[in-house]
Parts: sequence; C-alpha cells; structure tokens
Amino acid sequence: MATLQKIRNRGVLLLIIIGAALLAFIIGDFLNNSSTILNQDRDNIAEIDGNAIKLMDYQNRVDEFTEVVKIEQQTNSLNAQVSEQIRRQVWNDIITESLLNEEADELGLSVSEQELQEQTVGTHPNRVLAGGRLFYNQQGGFDVQSLINYLNQPAADAAQAEQKATLQKYWNFYRNQVKNNILQTKYNLLLAGSINVNRLEAKQEFASRQNSSDVTYIVKNYGAVDDKKVSVSEEEISKKYEQLKALFYQPVHSRDAKIVLFQNSPSQDDQKKAEEWINKLQPEFAAAEDIADFAVANAGSCNNAPVSANMIDPDLKEFAFSGSKGQTFGPQLFGNVYKMARIVETGITAPDSLHLRQIAIQGKDSAEAKQLADSILLALKGGADFAVLAQKYNGGNGDLGWQSVYGIESNPSNDKLCKQLLAAPVQQPFVFNRDDNKNVASIFIVQERTSNVRKVRLAVIPSEIVPSKQTTAANFNKAKEFAASCNNNADNFEAQAKKKGYTVENVSDLTSDQTRLGMLENSGDVINWVLGPKTEQGDVSDVFDCGETFIVAAVSGIHEKGYRTLEDEQVKNYVKQEALKDKKAEFITKEMAGTTDINALASKLGIQTSQAQNVKFTDHVFGTSGYEPAVIGATAFTEAGKTSAPIKGENGIYVVKVDKKYGTGETFDEKTEGNQLLIRYRSAISSNDIFNGALGALYRAAEVKDNRSALLR
Repeated sequence: MATLQKIRNRGVLLLIIIGAALLAFIIGDFLNNSSTILNQDRDNIAEIDGNAIKLMDYQNRVDEFTEVVKIEQQTNSLNAQVSEQIRRQVWNDIITESLLNEEADELGLSVSEQELQEQTVGTHPNRVLAGGRLFYNQQGGFDVQSLINYLNQPAADAAQAEQKATLQKYWNFYRNQVKNNILQTKYNLLLAGSINVNRLEAKQEFASRQNSSDVTYIVKNYGAVDDKKVSVSEEEISKKYEQLKALFYQPVHSRDAKIVLFQNSPSQDDQKKAEEWINKLQPEFAAAEDIADFAVANAGSCNNAPVSANMIDPDLKEFAFSGSKGQTFGPQLFGNVYKMARIVETGITAPDSLHLRQIAIQGKDSAEAKQLADSILLALKGGADFAVLAQKYNGGNGDLGWQSVYGIESNPSNDKLCKQLLAAPVQQPFVFNRDDNKNVASIFIVQERTSNVRKVRLAVIPSEIVPSKQTTAANFNKAKEFAASCNNNADNFEAQAKKKGYTVENVSDLTSDQTRLGMLENSGDVINWVLGPKTEQGDVSDVFDCGETFIVAAVSGIHEKGYRTLEDEQVKNYVKQEALKDKKAEFITKEMAGTTDINALASKLGIQTSQAQNVKFTDHVFGTSGYEPAVIGATAFTEAGKTSAPIKGENGIYVVKVDKKYGTGETFDEKTEGNQLLIRYRSAISSNDIFNGALGALYRAAEVKDNRSALLR
C-alpha cells in the first residue's frame, strides 16, 4: 500500500517522464521517416504534376538507349557529344511520356497488348521499327521475328547470356517506342477529329489565293532614323513589355555566365625541347635493326599489318608510297607535331576487305573436331546449303559480312588464318585449324574480295609539342591571379579582364540540358558550378581545368521558370528597341504625310522605288524585303491603280502602289475547298506540328521540377 501511495504521489512526474519518452519515440520515428522522405526527394530527378521520376529509372533508360546506339553504330564506345545527346533525348522522352500518359488516362486512351503485338511482331509493323538495324536480315529484308526467336532460346554459355541481355535491352527499347508511338497516334487522331472547317474559312482560303498583284513600292527602313531623333520613356517601355510579354515565357530555369578562357598553349621552350628530342633520336631510328621494337620503345608505332593509302597518315602518304624499304623521312613539323617515319616493308598488294562466311566446330578433342569439319566440308562441296548447316551448328546463317583485312592481320595470332583467307579461291569452302586450340575448327568461305591495292608497313615516331609542367603552372597561375583579383564579385569581372587585356565571352541561358560550353571539351564542370544550388548571381568561380583550356566564370544572370521581367537586361533591351521602332514608325509616317504620289514621295524621302511581281496573300516574303506579312496583307486588299497608306512593316514603313491585279478565274466550290483545307489541317497534326504545340501547352500547364542540375552534377 505504501508503494502504491508513492506511485500516486509521483503520478504527475511519471506522466511527464512517460510523455517525454513517447514524444522522443514519436519524434525519432518522424525524423527517421523524414530522413527517408528527404532521401527519396534526393533520388527524384524530376517531378511532373506531383509524379516523381526516379534517378535510377532515368539512368536505366540512359543505359538502355546507350546500348541501342552502340548496336546501331556498331561500336563499343561513344564520344561525349553522343552521350550528351542520349541523356537529352531520354529526358525529353520522359517528359513527353509523362504528359501524354496523364492526358491519355483522362481521355481513356490506352494501348492493348494485342495492339502492341500486332505492331511489333504482327503483319503490320510500326514504322518506328524501320530504324532498327537488327530488324533486318542479311538479305536486307525486314525480319523482327528472327530476333525474337533468338531471345527466346536458352543461352548456351555465359558469353551468349550477356549478349542476349544486351539484345533484350535493344528489343525493350524499341517495343516501348512502338507503344508510345501508338498512343501518340491515337492522341493525334483525337486532335484531328476535333478540327472542322466552316464556310467562312473555306471562302477566305479560296479568296486568299485568287488574286495576284504587280506593285511598285518604297520602304524607309527604321535604321535610317537616327536614334537621337526619338526617345522612349520607362512608362512606354513597360507598356510595350505587356504587349510582348508572351515572348518572354521560358519553361525551364536558366542562367547566364561570363567566362574568360586561358589557353594552356606550349611555350617556345617547349617547342625547342620537342625538336631537340626527335632530332637526337633520328640517327638511331634510321640505323635500328629491329625498327618495330625501337619505334614502340620511343612512343611511336609500327603497324603489324600492311596498310593501304586510305589508312596512312596524310602527312606521310606521299613518302610511304614513293620511297623504298629502309628509307627514312623527317623529322618534319606538321602543325604542333614533329614526325619521322621509316619504311619497314613495301611492294605489297592485297585486298582491303573480305566478305566471309563461317561455321565454327567444337569437338571433344582435335580428332573429333577434324572429323566433323571434314564431313561438313565434304557436304558443302556436294551442294549442301551453307546457311542450313550454319544454323544447325551455330544458330545463325554464318554470314560474317565484310571484314577488314587489316583488322584480321593486326592480331599476330591470325597470321595463319589471314594467309589462308587471302589465298583461298572465292566461294570455295576450306577448313581452318587453330594452332593454339586444336579442339576447335572452322569452315570458311570467302564470298567476295575487294580489288588488290598497294600496301606498306611503316614505323612512325612523333614528337608532339605540349605544354611542360612549368608552362602549365604558369598558365594556370595567370588564370588563378585573375580569379583572385575579382574578389568573388561579378562587377569586378569585366573591369579586371579589360585591365589585363583578356576577352570576356557571354554565355546565355545555360540549362540542365547542356553538358559543355560550345565546343569546349571537359567544360561540364563549369556548367555544374554555374547551375549549382549554392552558386548565386554575382559569384566568380575558381579556375576550372578543361584540358587545353583554363576557365574562370562569373554568374551574370539567373532566370527562373516563367515570364522574364523587365529587370532582365536582355528583355529590357529588346523591348526598348521595339518601343523605339514604334516611335520611328510614327516619325517616318509623319514624314510621308501630305504626299500621295509614290514617285514624288520617293523623291521627297531620298529613296528609290522597287518592284514586286505576282504578290499573293498566301506569300511569306515580299519582294526583296523578306518576311513582311503586314505589307503582303495590305497589298492584297489594295485595288488596282491605287496607292496604300503607309504600312508598318518588320523592317520599315512601306507605301505600295498596285500597278496590276489579276485573278485565277477559278470558281468557288465550298465542299472541295473545305476538304482541301481540312486535309491540310490534319496533315499538320500527323506531322506532329500540332502535337508539339499541344505538348508545349501541357508542359507550361504542368508543374515540372527539374533536379538534374543537383543530382547529375
């Protein structure tokens, strides 16, 4: 009882302790969950109308597309520019799919498995598949089913399993592209079905092309009016901005930068050292007995296989095919490289390429491999179908296509094979046994050879003039001193550059899509810094090492998604020029007042008259003046023999006198005209013009958060 009473007396304290413990537990749980949520946010590369796009999903699609491009280009690696294009295309595809799928869900549009099957492996393949290299057989015929059959077969070994995994990505990519194309086509048809043409439209379209005019005209360009003669107030600029505001909408966040480039160029001392090194080496090069080893030991090369003229360094081609064995060339300077060469072997003639077919035979031992190969060879000589036997033993038709002789010969272990391939009669099968693996035999057929060409073996040693460590340090320090002199203040950037004689380059509207500055290689880090979440307007960077160039950058503008305002210098300058154009238009129009005769008016203004023939309402350009829709429209509605009032054009103020007007003599048929106009409208949809416009509208209406600059940089 005493203990119970003590608990009662301390009840309030216990409640506080228990409550605190519970609160700590709840807070701890909340923080753990919040951490998970925050981590999830960090893993989202984008958010489109509240739907998260995971970084992992984006990267998987980039990897998938990369494999497709490698297969299409028949290469194992892609350069930085192609990789950049892949990332940009994947991003655009994700945006398009997300917006289109959301619309499709609301409209009840979908793609069934049956539709997808019909347009992938059915009788009506989707046009998207026409772009796939692997959907064509060796004879050039369209054959998707062969790839599907191969993917459905069990893998024979780990190497084949890896190959099939790559091809599965290829197929998945195209299958998804087909699905998206079907959905987009349905959406386009829905848009097309919503379009109609009424009588007034048809009549106006007919009338717009019925009349043509031959005219005399004058134009006084806005540039002819001195800027000092007109001025605009801030109020007028603001008013003009409201008229033009739609032009200044930008769908994504972007930034502007100023940069100064410091070329890491070699010094005269660097050139002298490169020249001295190769000159000192020349006597040994000319006298060396094992020239291949000597060249390789001194940062040079000596091709194992003979090469034809199209594979020789253009600077050395004339020497290679006019000299004799053992003759030496150079050293001679070409650009920034000293080159010397020596002819190792000449007088060679051979084809550049072979069209090959192969059946590979694997036996338990050399005897079994030989016996099987001999029996297949006998069958082929007896008239058996090579493709059928290749399918039986290798699972394909055995066609290797055109192979480079140089590629085969470059591997010393292929010397025996290459000799047999070059000596074998065309279209006659023969057995080839490897010396290093006698359990394997191959049956080859040389289907065709290219014509024999002259070839040569050449040893080459270059000496490139490159910046030394001392030169690189000096160039880097120059950039470092400039960056420090700016005191992390963009206002000092141009002043310091001007003081030191450096050129400042402006880079506008950098976005997450860009991974390098123009053609500057390895400049992605500069963009990363400019777009970085911790970088603010006015900041000046440290020095970026971009290989052959050092770069210092300053953030000169930040533009959020939405409408740019007049506070933006570029916007204000543009609006001011347009407002000045309005004032100049008023000024020129007043100059023209009081004179209606076009020749007299030309004389008064000190300008020449010009001629324009066959001007129609549907034209896009007027005479030699270019794009002038207002002038074309006014001309169409000016009667023959009459002179127009001053017309405000894109380039200046025009006055047009219609000398002659003539029509086509066609009769208006509402049904025919309406159908033709409807076909044109719907053609615009099928060519994606209207779809892209609709997509742009959907994008502007959507809440799109682009986190690429934070996650990929």
